[in-house]
Amino acid sequence: MKEIMLPPKAMFLLTTKSRYKILYGGRGSAKTFSIALSLIFLSLQKKVRILCSRQIQASIADSVYKTLCDAIELIGVQAFFKKTENSIKAANGSEFIFKGIKNNVSEIKSLQGINLSLIHI
Repeated sequence: MKEIMLPPKAMFLLTTKSRYKILYGGRGSAKTFSIALSLIFLSLQKKVRILCSRQIQASIADSVYKTLCDAIELIGVQAFFKKTENSIKAANGSEFIFKGIKNNVSEIKSLQGINLSLIHI
């Protein structure tokens, strides 16, 4: 595993305990990638189910799936993750689930055991 540093403004994602965490910044300020790295670190520490959603998501290509895959490769932990058509699963049982909010409201309401949620706007 490579040593990767989050930008200072994003360190609170891993160090602060809070019900809601919001990362602000302009275009190209590494918000999505910082969140992806943080979620990868958290998913390796303990078993969690993470819902990754956006308002409209016609396919997984419209999600943060690629960003999470890039983060996994950047830190060199590919051996701990299995990428499927609609999820990413870690060896310890952690799972990333991808859903669009607008067309899947009832599906999202019925999801069980979600520990963390990433809403990408």
